[in-house]
Amino acid sequence: MTAADWLAERRRIEQAATDGPWMSEWDTSDEWWTIHGQPNPTKGDDRMVCPEVATLNHREDWTADAEFIAAARTALPKALDALEAVLKLHEPVAVYAQADECECGNEDHTIIESEQDDDLCWDTPTGEQRCGECLDEDGGYIDYPCPTVAEIAEALGVEP
Repeated sequence: MTAADWLAERRRIEQAATDGPWMSEWDTSDEWWTIHGQPNPTKGDDRMVCPEVATLNHREDWTADAEFIAAARTALPKALDALEAVLKLHEPVAVYAQADECECGNEDHTIIESEQDDDLCWDTPTGEQRCGECLDEDGGYIDYPCPTVAEIAEALGVEP
């Protein structure tokens, strides 16, 4: 599984869930923490979920759990947005051979100009990839996955 796959699955789960915000509420009559969701008219819903998303039996140390579950409905979409934005900046870019050195055999090959003003042969990808955002100390693009993408993938326990 890649980081993009992981994010897509979490986004699917998030989109299918009842809209937020969710809230936790102490029910004195039952001595339960109840996590409430909101109605979702876009999904044909005009009621709360069940009406609870979850209930937790009363214990002092479960207050934090109830708050965490309720806050996750708002926090997860924001975290997904942030990770997707970072990964979009650090997308892989294909590397092509120098036009004057390529061996494509096509005299009319398509020339593309790089940001370093090199003429590259569109018909001769090298199979290498660079990060579209990260530069080394000499101003050249670094190999993909860059350290940013590698760190995100490692934290998620997936491939870049």
